[in-house]
Amino acid sequence: MTPLNLLYQDEHLVAVHKPSGLLVHRSALARGETEFLLQRLRDQIGKRVYPVHRLDRPTSGVMVFAISSTVAGLLSDAFSERQVEKRYLAVVRGKAPEKNVWTTRCGKRMARDPRRKCPPCPR
Repeated sequence: MTPLNLLYQDEHLVAVHKPSGLLVHRSALARGETEFLLQRLRDQIGKRVYPVHRLDRPTSGVMVFAISSTVAGLLSDAFSERQVEKRYLAVVRGKAPEKNVWTTRCGKRMARDPRRKCPPCPR
């Protein structure tokens, strides 16, 4: 198995490149899957790791993991409270529209101001 691309590591954090198509961790939606980013990273660095945010399976990008549950809680709170700035880059094929409306997975329109929270999705 090809080693994961570690982008940063210290005594508290590990940042790794998540390839598209790879699930971050086991879930009820992952029946039949045998490979997960969390397990591969844990095996590669020999330490337990805790995800502090998420990326969908088809999305590639930087994933941050904490090496302790305490740091994971602090970082998860920072992500939830929008204290972390995230940037997204989309690659398109063909001609992209000059203007687009971005929606959440449940179809609600996303806020134009990145400091505003997305409207809650119906459960």
